[in-house]
Amino acid sequence: MNDNFIFAPKNSSDYPLYTTACVGNNGNPNILTYAKGFSSAANHLIEICISSMGGEFPADIAVYPICFNMRHAIELYLKGFVSFVYELANIKKIQKKITIDILQAHDINKIWNFLTTNYSILDKRLTNIANSISPYIECFGNIDATGQTFRYPYDTQNNKHLTKQGIINIMHLGKHFKDLEEKLSFFHYFHEILINEYQLGSFTKNLSRYDLSKIAKKLPNINEWKNNSFKMIKDNLKEEYSISSNELSKAIEIIKKHYEFGYSIGIVPPLIDFDEDEFYFFIDKWYQLNDLEYINIELDESKIYSSNSLFKQTKRLTRSAKIGEFLDDLIKTVKLETITNVHTLYYFSEECTYSEQYRLSYSFHKNSCQQNKEQSIKHILQKPMLLIEVIINLLQLNQNNTALVLMKKYNLQKYIKDQIEKRNMYISIILE
Repeated sequence: MNDNFIFAPKNSSDYPLYTTACVGNNGNPNILTYAKGFSSAANHLIEICISSMGGEFPADIAVYPICFNMRHAIELYLKGFVSFVYELANIKKIQKKITIDILQAHDINKIWNFLTTNYSILDKRLTNIANSISPYIECFGNIDATGQTFRYPYDTQNNKHLTKQGIINIMHLGKHFKDLEEKLSFFHYFHEILINEYQLGSFTKNLSRYDLSKIAKKLPNINEWKNNSFKMIKDNLKEEYSISSNELSKAIEIIKKHYEFGYSIGIVPPLIDFDEDEFYFFIDKWYQLNDLEYINIELDESKIYSSNSLFKQTKRLTRSAKIGEFLDDLIKTVKLETITNVHTLYYFSEECTYSEQYRLSYSFHKNSCQQNKEQSIKHILQKPMLLIEVIINLLQLNQNNTALVLMKKYNLQKYIKDQIEKRNMYISIILE
């Protein structure tokens, strides 16, 4: 810590902990942290100004720090968006139409022009959201493009600021700024979602993952692709999305290999190194250890999962004794790949957001299971919700035949349907 006596006391205990801010590498603030700080300051100053009713903090003096904080918050948000544009352009291997020096740029009109120009070539969803924000940026850009209007009463040519504006209503301004703040915060979040989405690799030059999902639903079942009508469907898609035959072909190849999109055309890729017989054998051993009582089909959940539950303690003791009996049989019979798939399918919804992440998750769990096969088997056998999670994640990956076999064998159709509804999940298959 440096010895700057103004910013930090020698003894931090002299002041309440909540009055100490973590800065620099201590807390690792980013540009969004700064943006939220300035926007929050503006909102609080508005509240103080309004509550003072023209007294100690009247609008005539409050307007300058309020508007300066607002405008600077906007600049910081936009500069954060610029970083996203560079990252997304790099992922897509698309050259930016115009460039900007993020450190030197302060004119929010120029920054916004850079963003909107590049949004149009990166992803039309960005353009759609940007259109709802543009009127707000235009208002601030017209009155204070470079951040000087509310800092000083005169510009560098000694011209007085705000002579054409005349009045600014603090309450009216605050209402619209809160709308803008919500839009900017959501847009920041949406940029992050898009970066994660594009990192999956499911896109072409002009088509996003979202576009591919829509195209998949418009394609007929692969058995109908020999019909003459398929050519007409492809021509319509090329026209609708303004893409070439070559790009549509690339899109279709992605769809055919995709766990989600392939379902729409009647093709679902198999799980990696999946041995059905071994998989069912493993699940059956798990069932013998846990049975369906343990996953709360008919018994009260609070009794089962309470740490003091006699039921739970008894089941654990019984299960531990049985694991020893099953372990040698499982080690000899079940290959590493099957154990890996069981682990991957159990943790899939917890670890992954998109179906593309199954392959990465499989590699991670294979490496982990390889290090200690016996311990991996023991670990997963003791998961009381294993069967439920595995079935739900099989359905998410459209491995419906395998999921249906397990549901019918263990009479879980109704329970799985209830779980899907409870979790607000969309599953393609209809469960009776």
